Amino acid sequence: MIPGPFADLDRQKREMREAVRRRLAAMSPAHRDAGSAAACERVWEFLQGRAMADWRERGVMLYAPFSTELDVGGLADKLFGLGVPVFLPLMAGKAMRPALVSGWHPIKAHTGPGPFQPGPGAAEQAEGAPSGPTVVLVPGLAFDPSGGRLGRGRGFYDRFLAQQPAGRIAVGVAFDEQVVDSVPRGPHDSGVCVVITPTRLLRS
Repeated sequence: MIPGPFADLDRQKREMREAVRRRLAAMSPAHRDAGSAAACERVWEFLQGRAMADWRERGVMLYAPFSTELDVGGLADKLFGLGVPVFLPLMAGKAMRPALVSGWHPIKAHTGPGPFQPGPGAAEQAEGAPSGPTVVLVPGLAFDPSGGRLGRGRGFYDRFLAQQPAGRIAVGVAFDEQVVDSVPRGPHDSGVCVVITPTRLLRS
């Protein structure tokens, strides 16, 4: 039987995931820490260029990083210090929704049952909470300059990003080693508006 186009797409994704994972595994902790700090500063500069009544009031959605992912904890500290609402992704079945959180370090120390799910301190959209984040920071294994994103294969962010309300901006955050010429994409793969690395800001 001749493989169909989706079988070929799956193979391309699998090979790219393996290649990028090898790049991430080869990075030293010092290089990873320095890259994370530089990328957080670049994201902060990007946020400063947006209207104050936008993300400062409605909030920003971060993510709790895996060991090899870019750590956005430095940005979390800045946001909490200004009183900006901070969200993390909360899994419910195959869906993902923003959960308002009250702190960063306890969340990293006590993760929930899922790898992306925040632990103690997470809340549903509580009464009086903002209507939701204006900016969503999106992790991934690989990104390309046109906003293409390759995730870990579970589809949570693809489904979430496909249903974004008008005005919400998806920002891919990654190390330079994760930027490729072109990410293999299928009809259900969602991209991002901007990709930010320690050294670059790429607008799709």
